[in-house]
Amino acid sequence: MRYAVAALWLLLGAAAHADSSAPLLTRAQALLAEARANPGVQADLLERGRERSAFCAACHGAGGESTRADYPDLAGQSIEYLLTQFGQFQGAERYRKVMNDLMAKLTDDEKALLAVYYALQPPQPEPAADAALVASGAKLYAARCQSCHGADAHGKDGRARLAGQKPGYLLRVLNDFRQGHDRSPDSVMRSMVQGLSEADVQALASFLGAQP
Repeated sequence: MRYAVAALWLLLGAAAHADSSAPLLTRAQALLAEARANPGVQADLLERGRERSAFCAACHGAGGESTRADYPDLAGQSIEYLLTQFGQFQGAERYRKVMNDLMAKLTDDEKALLAVYYALQPPQPEPAADAALVASGAKLYAARCQSCHGADAHGKDGRARLAGQKPGYLLRVLNDFRQGHDRSPDSVMRSMVQGLSEADVQALASFLGAQP
């Protein structure tokens, strides 16, 4: 089966074209489609992805479920979103020294492998204890977030999956946007969170963290 995956990589590489950004996403999309269609390929890919992600597991968990409350889960994220973040770390648009150094060393094939590996992992939402808080968060999400992140919060058009994300991480990111401390001064997120209270942010994080 390793031969089959190796052959697939060669086919994907041969299909890559001159566009500086499209080939990596194209390869990852083709690999994900092949993995979903062929259980043997998927099993081999998951094994290889687990091996390659061993360093990442210290913070993001072996299957993409973060080991820290304020670090993001990667399980279930789209390959489009993950590859965009990889590119931002490589280009220093985002700064986390460990991530910047890692992305500078990974090959395109390794990035595609990691993106597909995490996209195939099942998210594990955390049930919220406060039903009223979740209900409030659901209303806020429908009013402010679902047009970009989808009615199910699974993300669309390359935007982040928020469903099942660590509430602590969501709190940190949302508060960064509220306070203007995020990395993207022109981000639409700043206007989306404008006027939200601390209680609103807590409600959104609780709601999203509990979504499948």
